[in-house]
Amino acid sequence: MSRSNPLTALARRYRFARPRSPLRWSAEGPGPALACLPAIAIPLIVGIGMGNAPAGLVAAGGALSVGFGSFQQLSDIRALPMMLAVAGMAVAALLGTVLGEHAMAFAAMLALWAGFCGLATTLGAGAWWSVLQWVIAMLVAGSRPGGLIGGLERALLVLAGGSLQILIVSAVWRLKLLPEATTQPLPPQPLRIAGRLLRRHFSLHAPTGRYALVLALSVGATDLIARQVSLPNGYWAPLTLLVLMKPGFRETFKRGVQRIFGTIGGAGVATLLVALLRPSEWITAGLVVAAAFGSYTLLRVNYLAYSVAITAYVAFLLSLAGTPEPVIAAHRVIATMAGGIIALMVHAGWTASERARLHAARTEELTPRS
Repeated sequence: MSRSNPLTALARRYRFARPRSPLRWSAEGPGPALACLPAIAIPLIVGIGMGNAPAGLVAAGGALSVGFGSFQQLSDIRALPMMLAVAGMAVAALLGTVLGEHAMAFAAMLALWAGFCGLATTLGAGAWWSVLQWVIAMLVAGSRPGGLIGGLERALLVLAGGSLQILIVSAVWRLKLLPEATTQPLPPQPLRIAGRLLRRHFSLHAPTGRYALVLALSVGATDLIARQVSLPNGYWAPLTLLVLMKPGFRETFKRGVQRIFGTIGGAGVATLLVALLRPSEWITAGLVVAAAFGSYTLLRVNYLAYSVAITAYVAFLLSLAGTPEPVIAAHRVIATMAGGIIALMVHAGWTASERARLHAARTEELTPRS
């Protein structure tokens, strides 16, 4: 029996939060999702009440993203994924807002962060998720550039919403008011293992290092293309590519199809509800919170259903900013389809090159040397 590489065994053990692990409904129910909702509702209520709904939207968006960290785990510090997410998101919001007007500079910075996100996949879903939030925050902020002052304001709002989420969820955990999200046991000394894994894979000789480079270049190039063709809300294209493109081709293809159909379904549901209800700002805020609840609850249940819920959330959220719902739906569907198609094309090319590299290595090993 062959002995496995010790670092490979550590990496396998470190993957304690798998993206496709099922949500144990009987043990948890909607508790973890309910714990995340107050931090989303409060900024919306304050923003609408003060006549500044856009500020409430930014803070609520930060709270939503950070809330997903309550389903992750990186160390014995339970809130560490949320803390890393909100800190990185605030920095990304500042950089994205400032660099958003400069296409090349923004694409270069975006590529750098996307590459690190790809490298983080070797550490498991928790680390990947934390870094993913940074890149998403940069993409969203870059779509609405506003200079240094605007960047600082956006960063503070994201920080406020995310920090509120951490405080509320941590209080719920401490008081044991609701069940916690299911997590897998941590390995011993996880942060030290993470450092060893990153050093091992930070190389073009490692498959993960090559994957990170491909992800960085493709995300940066997709953003430039979306800007060049003036794709409305074009940041959804590189965002979709970033979320979908996984090291495994089958997972990328499956998630790509589910993301596209989920986006179409979510956009349709949101548009239909708004057309039937003609909601006020307050009712729309309620729809935002309801869609957020669906997103949290369905995260580990079914990716297609989750895509429907998160798309509806974005549509309701942007409708508070004054963008007509049918316009939001059309823009998101088009950009998501573009990003999904690009992800499949890029990933097919990358996997083909990896197979060719593996075949060449095997041929070289089998070739007799004189």
